[in-house]
Amino acid sequence: MSGATQVRKLITSARSKARVEARVLSTDDSFDLEKAGRRLGLTQEQLACALNLPARSLRHSNAGREPSQTNQRIRDLRELLSQMNDYVVTSEEKQWLVSPLAEFGGRSPRELIIDGQIRDPVIEFDKLRDGQPV
Repeated sequence: MSGATQVRKLITSARSKARVEARVLSTDDSFDLEKAGRRLGLTQEQLACALNLPARSLRHSNAGREPSQTNQRIRDLRELLSQMNDYVVTSEEKQWLVSPLAEFGGRSPRELIIDGQIRDPVIEFDKLRDGQPV
């Protein structure tokens, strides 16, 4: 296989992957990822990192199926925002997001979210809901 053929194949593969990843945005019109990102104080790049997507995928959406890992992260993000509505006082939300917490090894909820660990705060809220020590 010639070098040009290999390069063409890689470019085609990368474009296909980007199209599949971009589809994640349109699967549920009732959930606005941009609005969620703004609420959490995330840049577009940080939100993309949290969802394990290239930033361009957040800008270009198409209809279709979403990758399962990203699908789960979006469900976790939605659940986290819902739990924040229940457990975090609205006027203190921005401070809570950036505060280092012992439950997260001294890291802030925003740091965990950016690192793709959206589930960690969700689990802590679940413990709180179930009356377990947090």
